[in-house]
Order: sequence, then C-alpha cells, then structure tokens
Amino acid sequence: MSWQELATNTLTGTATTLDSGTFTAKKYLFVLIFAPSARVWLRVNSDPGANYAYRRSEEGGSDSTGVNKNEIRLDRNSTESFFSYFYIYNEATLEKLFTLLDISNNNNGSGNAPKRQEFAFKWADTSNQITEVNLISSTGNFDIGTTITVMGAD
Repeated sequence: MSWQELATNTLTGTATTLDSGTFTAKKYLFVLIFAPSARVWLRVNSDPGANYAYRRSEEGGSDSTGVNKNEIRLDRNSTESFFSYFYIYNEATLEKLFTLLDISNNNNGSGNAPKRQEFAFKWADTSNQITEVNLISSTGNFDIGTTITVMGAD
C-alpha cells in the first residue's frame, strides 16, 4: 500500500472553517491537522446531521462517549497549539471508522507536559465514501497557518 497526497489546505488568513476541498475517494485515508490555536470540530462531506459517535480517553484516563452528534469535537482548549492525526476505513457501504490521536502543548515551556487524547469514532453513513474533511472553529477564527492534509491509499 502506498500513500498519496489527496488534498492539503493551509490558511493564509483567519477563518472560522477550513476544508480539505473535494478529493478522490480512497479505501484508506490518513488525515493530519495542525491548529496554532482554536477549538477544532470535525465533520466529513459537509454533513451537519447527527451521524457521528465517539469514544475518547484523555491523558490515558477512563473513556467518555457521545452519540448522535453533529460533529466530533477534537480539542479541549482554544489557547493551545493542537496537532492531530487519524486513520479512516472508508468503504462506501459501511460506517466509516476512525482511529485518532491528538496532542496539545498545554501552555508554552518545558515546565508543562503536553496533553493527549485518543479517539475511536465513526460516521454512520453507509452510502457514500468520504471525499472531503471539514474543520469548524467553535471559538471564533482559526489562526493563519492552520493546516489540513489528507492522504489516501487503496
């Protein structure tokens, strides 16, 4: 299996959303997100319906879950730098399964250990493959330099 870049988008000005743009559907997707600061919510294919569910753990603690969500909230603090990567199984006739890890800087300086979250989530659509990834800021604007990159493989 060989990964190829399907889409990348970096903000050159502030904005409340950042989309990958439409890309060719692949069976496997790998997505990277960097936000210098902002609360990041995720949708796919511009779907705002209650079609998302998740299980997450913060700093290796106990799980929390959410069902019938309109998006997946990835971060926790709008003042922290945020980096996330995730894999997606993207078969059209099945629910899309994601495994995700994110890290935030937890304030500047070596005196603050970074934070981490692990997610398992799904998009419950069983008729379409993912061809776009959408980021929404829940706290105003994403900063210049916020980036999304999508890689794909069959």
